[in-house]
Amino acid sequence: MAAKPADWRLMGVACGPREVDPNVHSGEEWCVWARGPNREPLEGRGSAPGDALLALTMRLKELGG
Repeated sequence: MAAKPADWRLMGVACGPREVDPNVHSGEEWCVWARGPNREPLEGRGSAPGDALLALTMRLKELGG
């Protein structure tokens, strides 16, 4: 959460396929996703919840410059 830009919202974490939100793609892995100020999705995936959160953190840092 500390690395998350203020205008992004952490939405959830799940393991396996996500039929609820077709913009979030995952198989039998963990997925953590966030939404931006314009409701754009961003996700991080990994073999464990911490790995997925780290992947999302890295993607959010890329947005910050």
